[in-house]
Amino acid sequence: MFTGLIEGLSQISKISKNRSGLDVHCRYAVPNDTKIGASVCLNGVCSTIVSTSETSFFIQLLSETLEISTFNDIAVGDYLNLEWSLTPSSKMGGHIVSGHVDDVGVIEEISWGEKWGTLVIEFDEKWKNNIVYKGSITIDGISLTIAELGKNWVKCCVIPHTLESTVLKYKKNGDKVNLEFDMLGKYFNRYISNCVEYDNGSSDKNTKFIKKLLNAGFLNEK
Repeated sequence: MFTGLIEGLSQISKISKNRSGLDVHCRYAVPNDTKIGASVCLNGVCSTIVSTSETSFFIQLLSETLEISTFNDIAVGDYLNLEWSLTPSSKMGGHIVSGHVDDVGVIEEISWGEKWGTLVIEFDEKWKNNIVYKGSITIDGISLTIAELGKNWVKCCVIPHTLESTVLKYKKNGDKVNLEFDMLGKYFNRYISNCVEYDNGSSDKNTKFIKKLLNAGFLNEK
């Protein structure tokens, strides 16, 4: 598990094909207690460390990961947001992040002022019910708060520290980013869709329950 608080930037030093996947070498000095098989979150993708050296580590990416993330377009020299997995003693900032990418979004607008940055991301409309105003979203592994919300886009404000210490400083309009929507919201939507029957003409308890959720803003009208 992760929090979406980026700890550093890793740079890709080597990429090679491995059947339908990729072997990727990343420059970053790993902590001394890092074991083979440990998890690391790279641009929002949970990856397994296969081997390490004093100045780098090595991961393998499966074909499924390449199909659902921006990693099918990575190149030598690219920088990746890095976060090590949580420990029982870690402080929980950000929000709960699994490192399992839901969708690839596109940067519609990215701009930077003296104090704040603005980031507008477009995504597949099918995910709209997993996003709420002032809720959390993970963009390339970065935990951000949603400032504005549309049917297929979100707007986030970014502080200078986040810009300077993440891959956002290399991004431009039209670039693709990995998106992970809030885990608790996804579980809630799954539970509701499986357990409650939508019936507009009924007055049963289920319909009353749905109306309460709609009025409270937990669900969107279909």
